[in-house]
Amino acid sequence: MDFGFATHEHWRIHEDVDATRRAALMAETPFKFIVEGLVAGISKISVHLEPSKEPKGYSRRWVEIFTNEVFVDLWHNGCGGYRAQYLLSEKEGERANSYAVEKLHTAILPTLRARALTDCEIEDLGAPQAKTWIKEGLWWRHAKKGVVEIETSIWRDLKEVEAKYLEKARAGRLLPNGDPRLVLKPIWRSDEDGQPPPENVLTKDRTEQIRTYGYT
Repeated sequence: MDFGFATHEHWRIHEDVDATRRAALMAETPFKFIVEGLVAGISKISVHLEPSKEPKGYSRRWVEIFTNEVFVDLWHNGCGGYRAQYLLSEKEGERANSYAVEKLHTAILPTLRARALTDCEIEDLGAPQAKTWIKEGLWWRHAKKGVVEIETSIWRDLKEVEAKYLEKARAGRLLPNGDPRLVLKPIWRSDEDGQPPPENVLTKDRTEQIRTYGYT
């Protein structure tokens, strides 16, 4: 089953964005084609250990994937990309995530097996609960407040966003460009017994955040 596209009515890229890039992002590039481009462009990966902040006592090993920045742009910002699938519906967004995770995990599996990861850590990176997203690189640290490059029909108005979500909502209005990295993150597991937290409380509102703010 193919994936859909956000229409121009619902995926509104501002006119001050470079015209050539804007046209590419508004073109109906199929999601599966974008993922194929990401997989084909993988040049290297790096593995990171991340401890949880709240609640404490959990950790995970996640992967930073270096690939083709043009396809990363289409992936995050295009009307057929990852965020656009969540705009269509939560179900489509989660289906797109599962598809991308499976393809990316399969592509990097030989490299993961050569690293010092346990079988469980490798399996978790390709499990249904795993998530993928754009890397928060220099664009994130240097993002200017108040800049709006994209708006949609359902993302919450910035004036109505709660303070704790305002940074995410502002990031959702941006079109990050020039960074060739994605991240692949598994569920959290207890440092004590290896079990995930109850109901995976550390990531349970992720889908809602993407749908509401365009960012997580």
